[in-house]
Amino acid sequence: MAYSVEKGGPITPNIIFGILTVLFLILLQKEHASRCYVLPLQKLAARLFILAPTYSIFLLLTGYVTRGKPFWDICMAGLDGYALFSFFGLMVLGAGGEEQVMHRLASDLPQMEGNSTAVNGAGTNGASGGKLQFSICLCLPMRFNSARSVYTFLKASVMQAMVSRPVFLAASSISKHFAHGQLANLGERGFRLLSLLALIYAVMSIGRTYHLVYQQIWPEFNPVAAFMVVKGFILLVAVQDFVIAMIFSARDPFYEEQSTRSALQAYSLVVSIQAFLFLFIARFYLQPSIFQSYSPQSSLAMTISFCNFMRETYSFWTVFGGDMPPRIDEKTSTRTSSTLLLRRDLAGGLEMSGGNQIE
Repeated sequence: MAYSVEKGGPITPNIIFGILTVLFLILLQKEHASRCYVLPLQKLAARLFILAPTYSIFLLLTGYVTRGKPFWDICMAGLDGYALFSFFGLMVLGAGGEEQVMHRLASDLPQMEGNSTAVNGAGTNGASGGKLQFSICLCLPMRFNSARSVYTFLKASVMQAMVSRPVFLAASSISKHFAHGQLANLGERGFRLLSLLALIYAVMSIGRTYHLVYQQIWPEFNPVAAFMVVKGFILLVAVQDFVIAMIFSARDPFYEEQSTRSALQAYSLVVSIQAFLFLFIARFYLQPSIFQSYSPQSSLAMTISFCNFMRETYSFWTVFGGDMPPRIDEKTSTRTSSTLLLRRDLAGGLEMSGGNQIE
């Protein structure tokens, strides 16, 4: 692992795995474009795939442009925060959309009137006058005026990772470069710890949301397994980077020693391999056939151009894409079809009997 360390030149295995990851990403995006059943859901799933090559690129830059490590860390923090928010959007849309989720919260959360618990069923705008009791992450219970307030709180709890983590990491870098002695050491480690806690809080908020709406999510989608894969990759890289930063900050706060560079270059290769494996596992839980069963309206695949699918996927300002059409499960659709057939047979029998009477 000592190729061109002093010059900061690239190591061949790192670039090879980086290229393989990018090619695999393109194949996955092409697969979803050619078998597009539910575009709003599949474009959110496709956004989760970009974690792999982007992490590889930033870690490659970290290993060879070590002075820019604080900037690369900030970029990765914003990226994994957005990835968690995209998964939150995938879960909400899979449950029918924001309005459906709020109706679910209004019907399931206990409604508080004074010091007593009333019957569930407050409206999404809190029209009944009572407050909804809700606890996040096993903390103290809180009260909200409406289900919309609860949903907004959950959404903000996930979104905060996109902002708080980059801010904490920027503060850590500032503390390292402008403070002195023990204060610099405590500032860098303290802010990095806060950034890790912000990530964990966002992950727990997604878990809490799933606990509330899991009955609405279509059965073929396994959000727990998919989330464990995405969360596991993000937390793995975040914890690895946190540990390495803690070790190296004690030895070389400015990441300038040759031994530190060698270690970071080896670490970038490890993350590139992890990113490649992440795509293999994530593809299994987010393949197009899973979205085929979302509703009868998506039973036929729609092939859209690769460019259009990429443009939809990377339009980052549209996360949720509106509410989804109501799902119809197999039992309901079968029962509805049987009823329609029965009505048709009865109508046909009445026409025949009426015709006989006329004759």
